[in-house]
Amino acid sequence: MKDARQAIKEIYSNPSVIEDLIQDLVGRGLEANWCKALDYKGMVRIPDSWVPDRWRCTDVMWGIPLKEDARTENGPSHIILMVRFQFKDAPDMGQRIHRHTDLLRREIARRNAFGYPDNLPLLIPVVIYTGDEEWTAPKDEFNRL
Repeated sequence: MKDARQAIKEIYSNPSVIEDLIQDLVGRGLEANWCKALDYKGMVRIPDSWVPDRWRCTDVMWGIPLKEDARTENGPSHIILMVRFQFKDAPDMGQRIHRHTDLLRREIARRNAFGYPDNLPLLIPVVIYTGDEEWTAPKDEFNRL
């Protein structure tokens, strides 16, 4: 699995693939206005080291700024796309993503990055499941709470 994970990680390290992924998410519920408001030329890859190995559960993270004319005074200035490639069912994936998101948010605050503290970034976790078995973990963590 490590070879497959590494290969997929390399593919999703390409900014144009991430832009395509975001466009695909529009068809799955992400607001179309958000996609038009993103400045894809300003995308930056967020280093894995921003979340400790022990708690890391995403494979690729990208910070994508909103275009200047799309920003509001109290709204986010960036979205952070957190992508996880999952090859087998993981019933605890929602909790793992939640913990990872919390640690990333703390690191963003510590570094005053991506608009913090004035404009908190919008964190969007995405799990791409390619396993053979049916996914049994909750598809929406809020449904578990």
